[in-house]
Amino acid sequence: WRGTRNLVSMLTDFAFAPSYCHLWIELWSEIQVHGAMMATFEHDFYAHRTLLLAKLKKFKVSRLVFTGHSLGGGLAQIAHLAMLGQMSTGKLHSMELMTIAFNAPMVFYFPEVLSESTEELLDTLFDTMVNWVYHTDVFPRMPGHVDFWMPGVQDVLASVVKSRVAQSSGIKKAVSWKLLFADGRLDFVMKAMETHTAEIVGPCRLYRHVAKLHLLSPYPEEEMEVMNNEEFLEMGYTLDEEDQHIQMAEAEFLWDFHDTLPKKMARTSGYVKLRHDASKRYLAMTKDGEIYLTRTSSEGDDCAWMRRVVPVFSRTPSASFRLESKSSKQTLVAQGSSSELMAQSYEDVQDSEDHLWFLLPSGAGESFVLKNRGCERVLTASADFELALAELPEDLDAAVQLANGMHFWKMVVVA
Repeated sequence: WRGTRNLVSMLTDFAFAPSYCHLWIELWSEIQVHGAMMATFEHDFYAHRTLLLAKLKKFKVSRLVFTGHSLGGGLAQIAHLAMLGQMSTGKLHSMELMTIAFNAPMVFYFPEVLSESTEELLDTLFDTMVNWVYHTDVFPRMPGHVDFWMPGVQDVLASVVKSRVAQSSGIKKAVSWKLLFADGRLDFVMKAMETHTAEIVGPCRLYRHVAKLHLLSPYPEEEMEVMNNEEFLEMGYTLDEEDQHIQMAEAEFLWDFHDTLPKKMARTSGYVKLRHDASKRYLAMTKDGEIYLTRTSSEGDDCAWMRRVVPVFSRTPSASFRLESKSSKQTLVAQGSSSELMAQSYEDVQDSEDHLWFLLPSGAGESFVLKNRGCERVLTASADFELALAELPEDLDAAVQLANGMHFWKMVVVA
């Protein structure tokens, strides 16, 4: 399952009233789960149940793995327990179940005292479910670790608002953020959230993780930690003044991780074509490394690009990636000093930031702005549709040009 991607799925995240599920209640009546996520899973289960059971039987499946990111990771864990219940009642043939989730929230709700059979089940789930958690991400702490996610959410929102006002691509968007959150309005939102959340703190604390947690750090000197729910809850939220800039950078990264990336960078494992909005032409690179715009996307492999993920510990967390041409196997580089685009091998540029790119939402549907981390300029085209690097415009005339799509690109997945 994919993670949060729109307002409806965001409402699903926060509708965490606990609920029983008939798919396992006869076996483990103490276990409740996140109500809205359970409803989403049941919808998917019954919508695809016939096809799913037929495939399991046809291919004689002996091992079934559930996976998902963020909201999707919560759904994967609920699906795991549901299928375990179906197998235990003989409604599904026996098979090995596993779940691999990424930054999934706490979806299981328990009373403080559990029966022996439920304790045994939790041991089984701990051995067969893994949840990979990134450092200070607040979402895996929700809703059970209130002392962490309440101040964490406030810092994330404060950082993102400040960033969006400063970096908004166009006057209209910047003004919108300013009107929504300036002059103490953000403080008012935070206070209201804190007041209303205080009413449900008790029930929130009954949510917990049952999966084995793999905690990842962005810093190379810190190794991955494996822990259970109790150890996870011992990690408090702190924002020391000396490392505030680091955690603010992480806050922006995590916003992109849960919001921008699922919407803008789905299917990162395949090749894509980059189409320029204004000219309807495609970014291309020949086998010899010549970079150009072409009217047609059918010129062999010249128009195909792979988004190669750069290890998070090699830079400040930023959701950056490099663009590798399928035709030349070279990387698209923006040379900051000369404002020139060029093709180079990854080995020649891996120690600089000239080969790192990241996406900025444009506010124009599925289009986005492609910005280089090294020179802090965006990929664009001149009036005669020659490729160029440009600074994000701040004046009104430039904002109109931006609205006309000169800096906007779309990703087209290669079949």
